[in-house]
Amino acid sequence: MKKWQWFVSSLIILTGSLIFLSLFTYSGTMVYSTWLEEEKFEPQTQLADMDISGLTQEQAAEKIDARTAGWQAERAVELRWFDQSQSYDTEELTFNSHGTVERLNNKESNSGEIKVSGDEQYLIEVLGSFKLYSEPETVVNTEALLNDLEKEAAALPAHDIVVNVHEYVNEDKVNKASSVHIANRTPGSPELEVLASELSPVVIEGDSTFSLLEVLQDVNTELTDEKAKSVIGSAIYELLLHSNFDLIERTQSESLAQSMPLGYDVKISQSDQLDLVFENPNPSPYVMEFEVVNNSLQAELTGEEFPYLIEVDIENQEEIKPKTVVHYTERLGKGATETVETGSDGVTYSLSRTIVNPLNDNNEAEYVASDYFPPVHRVEMRSKEDFIEEEEEPVEPGNDEFFDGSGGGEEAPSSEGQPGGQEWGEDPWNDGSGGSFNGEGDPGPGGSPDGWQDSNGDDSQHREGGNDSFGDSGGFDFDSDGFNGEGQQEGSGRRGDGGQWDDEGFNFDGGAGDSGWAPDTPGSRDESGYPETPEDDRQENGIEESPGMDLPDDEEESHPVKGY
Repeated sequence: MKKWQWFVSSLIILTGSLIFLSLFTYSGTMVYSTWLEEEKFEPQTQLADMDISGLTQEQAAEKIDARTAGWQAERAVELRWFDQSQSYDTEELTFNSHGTVERLNNKESNSGEIKVSGDEQYLIEVLGSFKLYSEPETVVNTEALLNDLEKEAAALPAHDIVVNVHEYVNEDKVNKASSVHIANRTPGSPELEVLASELSPVVIEGDSTFSLLEVLQDVNTELTDEKAKSVIGSAIYELLLHSNFDLIERTQSESLAQSMPLGYDVKISQSDQLDLVFENPNPSPYVMEFEVVNNSLQAELTGEEFPYLIEVDIENQEEIKPKTVVHYTERLGKGATETVETGSDGVTYSLSRTIVNPLNDNNEAEYVASDYFPPVHRVEMRSKEDFIEEEEEPVEPGNDEFFDGSGGGEEAPSSEGQPGGQEWGEDPWNDGSGGSFNGEGDPGPGGSPDGWQDSNGDDSQHREGGNDSFGDSGGFDFDSDGFNGEGQQEGSGRRGDGGQWDDEGFNFDGGAGDSGWAPDTPGSRDESGYPETPEDDRQENGIEESPGMDLPDDEEESHPVKGY
C-alpha cells in the first residue's frame, strides 16, 4: 500500500472515531438530561418575594424554608378589637415549602404564593381574651378570618399584619349603627341652633384624633358666641366619656354654668385656643349628630355598639360653703343690713369611668378628671354704728376679774375662734382686753403663770421656730418680739410707752403695775376704752381689709371686714 493511501485511510478512521465519540457524548447527555436529571424552574420564576429561577425543586424548598423562618422571627400578627389588641403567634402558621414547589411546578405561570395553614382552634383561644358579646365562635366568622390571614402571610409582607376583627363579626350578632349615648342641654339659643346645624354630622374616623377647634374652623359660620360653643363642647364631652375614647385635652370653666350638668363642664374659646381633644382608639368610625328640638340641644353618638357597659361616676363630691364678707357704711342706719351678693356654694369632685364586662366581674375603673369650683362669698353692707358697737368693750380701771397674775378671778370668755384658733372671738385685737392670751400658750382663765411655766417650760421653748410674738406652740416670745405703743416690734417683750405694757414683758408675780399690765395707767386705752391698735397690728392679727367697694359719694372709705 502506497503511503498516500495509508494516510487517507488513517484519516478516515480517525475522523470517524471522533464523530462517533462526539455523537456518543451528546446522546448520553441528552438521555441523562431527559430521563435522569431533576427539573429546574424557568428564568424569572417568582415565589412570594423570592426569585427561584434555575433552582431545582429541592433547592427552591430549602430557600423557602429559610425565608419563612426569618419572616416568622421578624414579623408579628396583631388582632384588633375596639381599643384592645392581641398577638397571633406567627409560629402557629405552617409554611408548606414542598407542597408550594410542587404546586408551582405543575402550573404554567411562573409566579405563585407560598402554601400556608393556620390553627383555627388557636385563633379562637386568642379571640377569647377579648371582651366579647358572647363566645368567640358565635360572634366572629373565624373561618373567613383565618383564610384571609393565611393569604396575607403567604405573601411574606415586609410589615406586620394587622387584622380588624370587626370586619368578620356576624352581622346578626352586633349592631354596627347603634346609639351609644345621647346628651341633652337646656335651654338652647338661636346661636346654638345655627352652630348645631352647621356641625352635624361629625365623623370621627378610626384611630384618629378629634379636635373641636379644628372642626369649628371648617364650619361656614361667623358665630362668635363662645357660650354656645362651650355648650356644644359640654355635650360632646358627655358623649365621648360614655365611649372608650381617650381624653387628651379639656379646659374647665371658672364657674359652673346652669346649662351644664355637674361633671361635664367644658370651656371652649377660639380666641384663647381652649380646645376639647379626644382620640378614637377603635379601628371603626363613629358619628356625632346635633339637633335643637324645643329649645333643647340633643347630641347623639352612633357607631358599633360596645360589648360592655360604660358608667361615668362623680366621686368624692364635697360642697364648699361660702363665707360672709361685711362692709360698713354710714349710709345705713343702726341695725340695718343690705345684701350686695347672696353668694353660692362651691364644689369639688372627681370623675371616673368604669368599663363593666357583662361576661365576668373583671371591671376596669379609670380616673378622668378632678374639678374645683370655688364658692361665691356672700357680701353684706352694715351700719358703721354696728361696727363700733361690736368692737368696743370698755374695761373698768383696775378690773382684774379675768387675770391678775395671782391665780384668782372669774372664768374668762372662751378663746375658741380667736386669732390663735380658727374664727373670730370676742377679742379680735388680741390685746387681752376681753380675755386671756390665745393659743396653746394661754395660761388659762384665772390660772397661775408660774404653774403655766412649770407645766410648759420657760418661754424659750415657745420661741423656737416662732413667728414674731407667737411660737409654734402658740406661746408668747417674751424676749424677742413684742409690740410698742407705736405698733412696731421691739426686742424685749410687750412694751407700751404709754403704760400699757412694761418694757420687761409680763410680771407674773405682780400681775399689774410697773412690771405687768397697768390698766390704771393712762394711755393703756383710748377714751372709748378701746385699745390703741395700729393698722399694721390689725393686719397681723388676721383682720382682712375691705377690697374697696365703690360706694356712693356720701359714704366713708372702706372699713375693716370680717369673714364668718
